[in-house]
Parts: sequence; structure tokens; C-alpha cells
Amino acid sequence: MLWIIFQFLVALILLSVGITYYMHTNDDYWPQRGVPFVKPTDIGSIWQRMFLLIPLHKLDAIIYKKLRSLEIPDIKFGGFMEYRRQVAFLMDLDLIKRVTVKDFDNFVNRRGMVLNEDDPTLFHKMLFNIEGQKWKDLRSAMTPAFSTGKIRKIFHIITTSADRMIKYAQDEAKVKPDLDMGDICGRFTMDVIASAAFGVDSNNFVDRNSKFAIMAQKFSNQFDGLGGIKLLLAIWFPAVFRILKLYLLDIDAVRFLDRKSVV
Repeated sequence: MLWIIFQFLVALILLSVGITYYMHTNDDYWPQRGVPFVKPTDIGSIWQRMFLLIPLHKLDAIIYKKLRSLEIPDIKFGGFMEYRRQVAFLMDLDLIKRVTVKDFDNFVNRRGMVLNEDDPTLFHKMLFNIEGQKWKDLRSAMTPAFSTGKIRKIFHIITTSADRMIKYAQDEAKVKPDLDMGDICGRFTMDVIASAAFGVDSNNFVDRNSKFAIMAQKFSNQFDGLGGIKLLLAIWFPAVFRILKLYLLDIDAVRFLDRKSVV
């Protein structure tokens, strides 16, 4: 029994050392090119990053602060390694605008994941997860939908949902002293999306258990529990993720929110 435990511990140590070595063999990419960079160890341990113990938005905030702390005058961008992938981190507002608007044709790839091509939820075809010419074509097709004129046309939808939210919050405040603003703001967001994108009334502020609210909640919780494990597999072991034919989004929620099934 002790021998089995010893073998297990040795295997665990070797696995940990192997993963750590593998994840850091490409750390000299940015220094070799003279680009200001943040060491992976400066943004949390490999295990914190591997198991997403630090939220992604907090990791970006840490990277930004670390690059600023280098005290390089007029620093416009820096670099860091994300799961052995080199990532350029833009810090200058004008540069960000050029990359995302004026020169977007030359910057087509984002921090996506390699997923199954037959994913029924179509997650692999979303804008932030495709690359190359496919990204250019989809980006060009979607750009007109976010013009100033189009956004102005849905302003009344946003204000209507805001009025509903205010009334809902006032009614809630009459029966309980503490309000769950996360829930209220989430309902507001879903109400706007339902009206602007799908042309339907979500009924979020009338029926707490409306079908739209339930399905939308599945998206909010998609990376909890089993969903979190699938996300880790997609990030760290994409080959295993594809072999097991897994998908990230909830199929029932996707089918419900599909335009044809909602209208």
C-alpha cells in the first residue's frame, strides 16, 4: 500500500514538473524581440491560471498594472504568454482604435479556442473564436449592425427596459430592504437583448420564472461546475475536448434563443 502511494506521489510530482516546464519553455518570445513583457509568474502561479482561480478580467488588470510599473515612458503595448501563446497587450487608446477599427484587416486573430467544427451550439463560429479570412468576412458583415444610426434606433428600447427596471426595483424595495442589484441588472440586460435582438418581450420584470429568464440564466451559469471543467479542457487540452465531442454552451438554451425558435 505504501509503495502504491509512493508511486502515485512520484507520478504527481513528475506530472507537475512536466506541466510547469512545458508551460514556460516559450517565455523568452517577447524578450528576444525587445518588447516590454510581463512574466507569467508575475500574474499568478501556473495552477492559479490553469484552473482559472483568478478571473480573466482580473488577470488583464494585473497585466496592465505590471506593464505600467515598468516605468517605460509612453509605453503603447507589451506582451505576455497565455498558455504558451504569445499575446500582445495594447495600452494606448489611439493604437487600440487603429487595431480594432482602421487597420482591423491586419489584426484578425483573437484569444479564441480550437473547438469542434460540428458543435451544435455554433460556438466555434462566433466572431471572437474564428480567424483569418472567416473573421474578416464576419466582421465586415456585422459592422453595419453597430453603426451610430442603428444604435440610435434601439435607444427607445433601452429606455423602455430601463423604465421597467426602475419600477421593478421600486416594487421590490417595498417588500424587502435589500435588493439584489446583480439580479436586477441581469434582468435589464436580458430585457434589452430580447427586445433589440429577438423582437420579443422577455417578461423578465413580470414573471420571475419566465422561459426567457431561465434560458438566459443557463448562459450566465454555463461555466459553473461541469461547464468549468469543459472550459478548462477546451483551453488546456483542445485535442481531448474535440475527441470527446464536447461543447461549451447549453444546447437547450441555444436552441431556445435561436431566432427561429423564439419568434
